[in-house]
Amino acid sequence: MKKLHLLKWVLSITFLALSWEASAIDMTKTPAELTAPDYRPGIVRHVVLFRYAENLDPKTRVQITNQFLALQNTCLRNGKPYLLSIEVGDQNSGEGANQGLEQGYLVSFRSEGDRNYYVGQPVIKDPQFYDPSHQKFKDALGPLLIKNALALLVFDFTVERATMLGIPFLPISLPEPKY
Repeated sequence: MKKLHLLKWVLSITFLALSWEASAIDMTKTPAELTAPDYRPGIVRHVVLFRYAENLDPKTRVQITNQFLALQNTCLRNGKPYLLSIEVGDQNSGEGANQGLEQGYLVSFRSEGDRNYYVGQPVIKDPQFYDPSHQKFKDALGPLLIKNALALLVFDFTVERATMLGIPFLPISLPEPKY
């Protein structure tokens, strides 16, 4: 019985390692390859959680939210928007596991290439291959987050399986972007 548990554990760790390896950014590729719209197609979710500076006034927080949501129209590739959606909400869980993070955003993309183009630094260092609008937003946001604590958490994943109203379904295929 112990051998069976050990085998299950080893297989689980192996699966996790392979999953991580399959989804990690391949730094042997050029910035042009990593940011191509067709690089690793599929619905990619970019989860961003903030903890603001303690002295940040509510008006500024509203401005940050409005600026983040405006990225839907200001983040462009070849003159066209490429973000599928942006969602925002304040932390409201009663579980006590939020680690002080106050606000969350969920940004969706058609591919890892679009996500990489959006994220830019530190993944993509050449400004020719990342979105200047998002970089400008990040540069302005940094000083408004709490110092010496968990100020920002980012977690990205490609949707592999999903359910809606309890019914399993695979992510839909989206039409090719016209960048």
